[in-house]
Formats: sequence, structure tokens, C-alpha cells
Amino acid sequence: MTDDECIVFACTLQQRNLPRKIRTDVDAVMHGAPVTSIYVFCEADVQVGERHALQKWAVDTHRVRLEIIDGTGLAEALSTAEMFPIAREHLGLPRSMAPRHRSRLWLIVAVVLSLVGGSVVAWESWKAEPPPAVHLSTVAGTASWTSRAGQIEFNGNDPSNDDGYVAPAVEDLEDGTVRAGGLIMHPSWENYGFIRGCFQLSEPLAANDRFRSRAGFIREYADAGNVRFRVTVADNKGNVRIVADETDDRANEQMVEFDLSLADYAGLSTLCIEVLANGDAGQDAAFWHDPRIVSSANHL
Repeated sequence: MTDDECIVFACTLQQRNLPRKIRTDVDAVMHGAPVTSIYVFCEADVQVGERHALQKWAVDTHRVRLEIIDGTGLAEALSTAEMFPIAREHLGLPRSMAPRHRSRLWLIVAVVLSLVGGSVVAWESWKAEPPPAVHLSTVAGTASWTSRAGQIEFNGNDPSNDDGYVAPAVEDLEDGTVRAGGLIMHPSWENYGFIRGCFQLSEPLAANDRFRSRAGFIREYADAGNVRFRVTVADNKGNVRIVADETDDRANEQMVEFDLSLADYAGLSTLCIEVLANGDAGQDAAFWHDPRIVSSANHL
């Protein structure tokens, strides 16, 4: 665009007699100051033949360039990675519909349906790029951490604190591996003590989401006690549902593998991970390795 250009934008939601509506709008614009281009945004689609006829009419009648961006054109523009945040903000599309860079057909259909008041639910999982995994250890500082002693501070207490302890860590684990990207969690030091971290997710769980992690014990304490690793979800009324509850007695030198479908909990936004002592909590230093929420199409 140059300094001497004047561009006018018009928009309409009209469905019937759209060519006549566009001509009327162009006539009205051209009765004002000189204009070089007019862009008309419309919700309904305009047939290619009608579009070309309107563009020729605009040039012949008013010597003005006419561009028509119809419903499909708008959807195609919003399907780009650069423009998709606008679609999310104004059309309420979920992050699971983040555009695939190789194909935009799925989002074109979805946005057109949304523009005309239809449902996009049926299109959410079709051709969608899997959303990025939510690695809970990277957002653990925002979670709510509790034990039998009440609220505790993330990465705040001394590891031997009776109230329990949680912190990011790199650990030498019971199966002989060394793992980063996880959380060391010690229950409160009492019989059947526990430590729990509840994460308020930025997006509700989707039907194709899974919880994945490996859990076990720090190698230097591999001869002591046992714990339960538990995953739960909660609704907005605080009702808790157990997704998994697995025991590790440390004696087997193997980590507990978690690959859990979250389909039954779609729509919920709170997920918790816990370590519960089976009896005496002494030396129950446990480790959740990279607890994360992933789409079933995302193999991370």
C-alpha cells in the first residue's frame, strides 16, 4: 500500500441477493472520497462467476478494484498458523484444532460451520495437528501442593521436613537410569502420609488425551518401604475420581509405567498426581518422571 492509495473495507452478513447488496455498498462507497480498492467481507460464499462479474462491473462502472472475501476465504485465512490465534479468541475454537501446516481443509470446514452457526465439534479431531504435550513438571510451580500438614510450598521445604517435600530434580533411579524432567516427591513423615499436586489445566481434557509418565524411587533409598502412585481428576465441585492407583515396593528395581486414557474425564480441568505412603513414610523419596498430558495422536 502506498501513501496515495485509499482502501475501504465493508462487511455484510446478508445471505440472499448478495451480488445486489455488494453493488449497493460499492455505489455508496464511491459517492464519497476517491477510492482505489474496496474489500468486501461476507459470511456467505460467492460463486466464482458472480465474483468475476462483480469485479468487472466495479472496474467498468467506478474504475475501482473490488476484492470479495467470502466465508470460505475467511476460513482459509484463519487456518494459517499466524492467524489461528484470532480464530481461537473470537470463535472459541479449542487448542486441539491447531492447524496442520500441510492441509487446511479441515479447519476451513470447521470455521465455515462456526461462521454460519453450526457445530465444529465433529471436526475437532479430523486432520488436526496434535496439541503440544502439557509437561506437568514444567508448570509444577503453579500447582496446589498439599500433604497431611496442609498446604506446602513447591521447592520450598527441606527434603527432611516432616510436612513433605516436592521439587524438580535429576535423579538416579531404582531401575539404574538417570532421569531429568521430573519431580521428587516425599510424603509427609507419618504413617500413611501423602503428598499431592493438583494442576488447573489451561484447557479442559479432551477425549483423545492420555496421561503418561514413569514413576519409581531414588536408587539410594531402594531398600526401604513402599508407596502408591495415584492419578486423580476433579470436577468444578471438587468431586474426585481416581484414574490410576499403583503400588511400588521398591524391591523390584523397575519403574511403574503409566499410559492412561483420559477419555472418560473429557471436559474436566483439574488433574492431580500423588504419592501415598503404605505405612511408615520414612525414606519414601519417590519420583514422577515427566508426568504429562498428550493427545493420543502425539507419541511423545
